[in-house]
Amino acid sequence: MRTRAVFVSFILISAGAAVAGWTASRAGTDRPGIVPDTDTPQILAFDVTPKNLKNNRVNFIQLYFKFSDGMANLKGGVLNINFVYKSAAGESLFIMPPASSAAQGESEPRLGAVVAPDGHRPTFITYPLTESVFNKKTGEFRLWFGLLAENFSSIKIFIWLKDGDGTTGLESPEATLVRSRASSGPKQGRQVGQLGYDFTLLDKANNRKKLSAHRGKVVLVNFSAMWCKYCKAEAAELQALYLRYRGRGFMILNVLNENYENDPIRPSDCKTWAEAYGMTFPVLADLFLGVYDSYNAFPNKHPIPSNVLIDRTGKIRWKKLSYLPAIKAEMEAKIQQLLAE
Repeated sequence: MRTRAVFVSFILISAGAAVAGWTASRAGTDRPGIVPDTDTPQILAFDVTPKNLKNNRVNFIQLYFKFSDGMANLKGGVLNINFVYKSAAGESLFIMPPASSAAQGESEPRLGAVVAPDGHRPTFITYPLTESVFNKKTGEFRLWFGLLAENFSSIKIFIWLKDGDGTTGLESPEATLVRSRASSGPKQGRQVGQLGYDFTLLDKANNRKKLSAHRGKVVLVNFSAMWCKYCKAEAAELQALYLRYRGRGFMILNVLNENYENDPIRPSDCKTWAEAYGMTFPVLADLFLGVYDSYNAFPNKHPIPSNVLIDRTGKIRWKKLSYLPAIKAEMEAKIQQLLAE
């Protein structure tokens, strides 16, 4: 079992420098080291929905962008997505900051965050742009992801572009997301015995799939990444397990969070993964690891593969940070127990 920090790139510097860089960027054009280039596609529209998030729930979020000239000059570039969390405790939300990549000996930095003295937490993400993820005719681009509404009061999101030559466009206006104060419905959580966090993600055909839609069945939520050798080893085992028990009310949801290149997962990647291993159960795209972190009990780490069994009432009954076939006997015994209840 391999432990990954997170799948996207970031800029991790000292807390003072990071806060200074964030403050300076409010002007939109004076970000340190950033020189806006008029030839780079410009941001014509940017929106986030919904803006009011349900507390103690994994909310299904859409980021919508529209760029000038259909982004024709941006092939090979990146979209920089900036999340600034506001929390009295200065806590992270759904993306955990790993140790410095330089300290780990990595040549390329990874996602990270620093906490400012006033409780702000800026997180910088770079999302690689290819022709497959935006509409070149209209310049429109959408991203969907799960977001756990805990440990924050508001989040400000803004974006900017970097093309293949390293030049950038102007920064977008900020969009603010606010967490509701009151929880709706029964309390959900990540621990055994709790009602598991409900979530909605896109499958390989861009259809929304919701965990609670399978209430009344025993559900195995399997968290994987395409680069992970142990995830590959258990993929065929999962399909055999599904065929063995599906007639008795058993379902598997395979939640992917990185593709073969360690880039953010896309529905097209889910299709590739499902076809490679003959999976006939839903394979879902967990962009930014929002759903994974809602179930993860190991802060600042992302051990995969991991498996969670949820009973017919929606409660978490078993969790294991390991993979098939190593835990096959234990997992099957628990599945049989839950199916018999």
